[in-house]
Order: sequence, then structure tokens, then C-alpha cells
Amino acid sequence: MQQATVMNDQQSKAGYDRNDMLVEHVDDVLVLTLNKPQTRNATTPGMLVVALEEIQRVRERQAARAILVTGAGKSFCAGGDMSGGGLKKLRKTVERSMVKGVNRWMEAFRNVPVPVVAAVNGAAVGVGFGLAMSADIVVCGHSSRFITGFSRLGVVLDGGLSWFLPNQIGARRAMAASLLGDEAIDAERALDWGLVHAVHEDDALLEKGMDLARRLARGPTKALGLIKQQIDRGQQSNLVDALMFEAKCQGEAFLTEDFLEGVDAFKERRAPEFKGF
Repeated sequence: MQQATVMNDQQSKAGYDRNDMLVEHVDDVLVLTLNKPQTRNATTPGMLVVALEEIQRVRERQAARAILVTGAGKSFCAGGDMSGGGLKKLRKTVERSMVKGVNRWMEAFRNVPVPVVAAVNGAAVGVGFGLAMSADIVVCGHSSRFITGFSRLGVVLDGGLSWFLPNQIGARRAMAASLLGDEAIDAERALDWGLVHAVHEDDALLEKGMDLARRLARGPTKALGLIKQQIDRGQQSNLVDALMFEAKCQGEAFLTEDFLEGVDAFKERRAPEFKGF
């Protein structure tokens, strides 16, 4: 993978390390890599801050036409940081911390108007499971596994899993996976249940994820962003409302330059060259 730019700032004055999230721009793909392998990429404030900044840049300037999220080392994300009694310090402030922190993370990935691909290497646990599910398309390695993990700590779902899991695998499976918190969903079961799009050899996962992100980055970006909205809204609306929203979105898509290119390419029997607008 050719690296165009890498964020390599030093320890922030605010008390978090920006190196906890590596940022690369590869072609039109923004690559975000959780970079705390010594803790299996347990979440940190630095990861949150950098990801939110980069996603906002995409929203404001269309700095990328697709996003790839992955983890450094052998794990995607082990969930909340359990070292140093960090979680215990949040006993009286966890609700406020979630609203300002992890909730914003999940909403940002869901609402960014470009496709998001998660390449899940190794374990995705707790909020890491939620982060993976916030992506539009998920691929994983044969050794990957997904674990809710919350009930074994005496706490409840977060990271959007109370919404993602029932919508993606049904209430019964979601209930079992959540109540039996330490029971892993392996890669093959995740594929069978529809949690992931594809399973690859571990050593080929990042390359496959990048291929998919590049393919999406070459697509009609405006239309792909509208499709994301349609699918999310369709899970919460009736048919009449969905049809009306489809008409609204189609009206926007027909006004794009990419629509004109798509029609011309179809007539000329060639591959379209979308520009993203």
C-alpha cells in the first residue's frame, strides 16, 4: 500500500496521543488504523478525536470518496481500555462520557456521506464490535471473531450494538449473543449470519479491504451516500415513507454529473468514469 500522508503528531497537550489512530490517504481512500496493538487496540481518546476530525474533513471537503477502518497488529479492537482501572473511574460519569465520546464515533461513521469498509483483523470486542458494525461493508479474516463481552463485566450493550445486532441478525440471535457475552461469533458464523460481506485469508485481508474501498471510491459518491441514507431510513420506516424518500433521493441523484456519465457510459458500452459529484 502506498502511503500518501500519515498523521504522526506527538503527544497532545490535551492528554491524548494522536498516534493512537494512524491516518493515511491512499488514492481517494481515507485509511484509519487503530494503533494501540499493545492493548489489542482498546479504545482511547486519541482514536476518537482523530477519527472525528478526519470524518469531518470528509464531510466538509470531500477529502476522500471511501473510508477503510482496520486495526494494527493482531486485533481489530478489544473494546474499552481495562488497564489502570480506567473504566472504574467512569462509574458516575459514564453516561455523559458516552454521549460525548463513543456515541459521536458511531454516528459519524454511519452518517458520513461516503462508503465505509471495515477490515476486521482478529477480535472485535465490545465497542470494537460496534465499530465494525457501524461500517457499511465488513470483511474479516478466517481467524476473526466478534464478541459482545459486556455482560461478563456486569454492564450493558453500547457502541450501537443494541441497534446494529437486532437489525442485522434478528432479535433472537442478538439476544443470545448479548446475554452470553463471552461466546464468540467466529468468521464463518458471522458470514452465515450476514454480519460480514466476505471472509479472507488473514494475510490477504488488508489488501482485499483496500481493493473494496478503492472500488467504492471510484463509484458515484453522491449516489452511494444517498443509498446509505435509504438503507438506514428503510429500517425504521413503512413502505409509503420509504417510497417517498426514494423519490426524493432519486431527484438528487438525477441532478449529479455522475448520473449523466453513467447514462453515457451505458449507451457507449464502456465503464463509467465517475467524478464523485
